[in-house]
Amino acid sequence: MSFSLLLKHVCEYVEGGKAKAGIKRLIVAIAGIIETAALICALIYCLQDAALFHPNSDPGSYQYISTRQEFNEISFEDGGKTYHGIIKVNSGAEPAPLIIMFIGNGQNAAQAMRAMDSAGIWESFLGYNCLIMLVSKEFSAQ
Repeated sequence: MSFSLLLKHVCEYVEGGKAKAGIKRLIVAIAGIIETAALICALIYCLQDAALFHPNSDPGSYQYISTRQEFNEISFEDGGKTYHGIIKVNSGAEPAPLIIMFIGNGQNAAQAMRAMDSAGIWESFLGYNCLIMLVSKEFSAQ
């Protein structure tokens, strides 16, 4: 096909109004893709807190920790936010270093302490105080 023949077909396509309809369909398709992407972004934005900081209550673990003398629940406020945690206090009479572990994203401080106690992990931390702080929105150590 020669260049002049190709040019003739393009001119007929444009003059016949077919080009306008094709461009219109393309613009509508692109607008639909942009609208769908905007909707997905808005949905992710609105649900981000629920996805990251979902409540994870475990009454059994909290009851287990509450009955053990070496575990204490603590909380403090800073800048209008309340932070909750559980501390495992060293049973020795001498002052002991403090290990702080921050958890969040649906984790549970009581559940983490119970799991570490059940697995015997505290044997590696004899002579230390261990604090697990729950870093999340509005949820307690339970």
